[in-house]
Formats: sequence, C-alpha cells, structure tokens
Amino acid sequence: MARVLNSRTVVADLPSSVDDGAAQQIRNLLCRTGYVLIQPISPLSVVARAHAATAEFFGLAAEDKERFVPPPGHFLGYRGIATERGSTDEPHRPADLKERYALGRAPAEHPRNDTADNADDLVRRMDEVLAEYAATMDGLTASILRILCPALEIPADFFDAPMAGGLAFVVALNYPRQSGGLTPVTDQLRAGPHRDRSCLTILTGHPDQPTTGLQFHTDRRWTEMVVPAGALLVNIGSMLEDWTAGRLSAPLHRVRNPTGNGADNRTRQTLAYFANPRSEIVLDPIRSGDRPAHRGQTVSEYLASMFALHTS
Repeated sequence: MARVLNSRTVVADLPSSVDDGAAQQIRNLLCRTGYVLIQPISPLSVVARAHAATAEFFGLAAEDKERFVPPPGHFLGYRGIATERGSTDEPHRPADLKERYALGRAPAEHPRNDTADNADDLVRRMDEVLAEYAATMDGLTASILRILCPALEIPADFFDAPMAGGLAFVVALNYPRQSGGLTPVTDQLRAGPHRDRSCLTILTGHPDQPTTGLQFHTDRRWTEMVVPAGALLVNIGSMLEDWTAGRLSAPLHRVRNPTGNGADNRTRQTLAYFANPRSEIVLDPIRSGDRPAHRGQTVSEYLASMFALHTS
C-alpha cells in the first residue's frame, strides 16, 4: 500500500520496486503539480556518502576549488559564489548566492577540466561517489518515467531507449550561511526563479535533517517545500514539458534567502540530478498529432541554451 505523509509526499519502496498504489500517487502528483516528494522506505546509503564528499570539497579554500573551474564556455566542474544566474523568468536578478560542482555525461563540446595537474585525490574520490550516486539516480529516473507512461497513453518502455546513455548531470550545490561580506543585494536570492531545462530532475537534501528554503510558485504565490531528511524531490523539467506538448508541466521554483540569524540561516547543501535523453534524440511530440514546441530540435540543441546560461 502507498502511504501519503501529506498532499505531496509518497512513501515508496525505492529503488527496488514501487507498488501500484504508490505509482498512482506519484503519477497523479507529477501530472497535477509537476513535482512530488518521495520518501524511500529504506534510506539510500549513497546519498549520505555523496553529501559528505561534496561537503568536504566545498570546505576547501577558494583558491583550491577554483582550480576546478572549467574553461570558458564549458559547464562541468566548479563555479564560485555569485558567478551564475539561474533565473529564467526574471533576467534582471543578480547572480545566485551559491556555488556548485557539476559532474556527468555532457556533449563533446563541454569536456570536463580534469587533467592530471588539477584532479587531486579528494576530487577523484568525490567523483567516484558522485558517479555511483548518478547510477542510482539513473535507475530511479527510469522507474519514474515508466510510472508516467500510462498518463501519457504511451507504451511503458517508451523512454527506455532514448534515455539509455543520455546526457545526465549531478550538480552539487552549496549555499553558504549569509553573514558579513556574504549578504544579498537587491533582488538577489540563493537561487532565482527558474524552470529546470532537464527532462526530469531529482534532488536530495541533507541526509540527516530537513532541507528548507525551496519554494514552488503555485496558485499565484510562493509555497515553501521542506525536503525531509532522506527524501527525494522529483520535478518535471521544461524539456519533458515540450516533449509531451504540455501534457506535463515544469514548475517554477526558487531558493529563498534565510530569515534572520537563527537556525534558518545556515549552510544549505543539496544534490541535483538532471536526467536527459541522448544528444541526438529529436524532441518532436511523443504523441502524433500534438503541436511541437520546437519542431526538429535535438536534445543537444535544446540544452545549448542551458549551457549558455550557466557559462556566460
């Protein structure tokens, strides 16, 4: 039986299997709101190890982390605080008050800067754990996309082939405590309002405590979404919205600034997994007769705007 902790959280036996009741709840929530919280019955051990490894990296001195900044125009690697602006709906906003490290399968034009001169043991160990994390999220992505197929009236295995070996990224995000010289200017947020450009996004917060600050824009207002310890937040990306000709919707979301100097104002770390099909897949509507958003556009072409946003 599926258990629903609240209107947006489903308890499911992941990653091994999902019973019909849980699958129906996940499908309904993703179709209605574009996002769902899934609380695995058994904790995913790789989540805690991946968070520990990335926390160690973000704890390095700035000059050590900056050795992993990718070449101009490339995506994978490290980007420092307030060097990227994620807002797609409010382009006037300043760059986000966060830093990040990205690892994954990217197009050839976005190689990772991991030469022997700057890939030390800490980063090699972190990359190994993040690769294991990505493999786990690959399996979860396949399960969730299969769950969505009945709502889209397509075969259950429709997404299996195009997603196999697809362009997937793990992005470790660190939002430092705001104090002293690290305080927001006008309109600056930890992460400005945006819709993920992915097909599907899976986010994990802290493995031992709730993660706060994430807000979704629903019913013309911002609603806080607390990610419980060990939970997975799954949301539809704009690529899947376009691929399904709007049958699924990518939710607008942001990360607010902490309030005051109490418990809310602490370092916030998350891991986001962005799943996409292979680069050559054409994103014409999955159902014949639907009107395409971008006729003949490939995944690689679709993601080019995301890379431009994050590497300009």
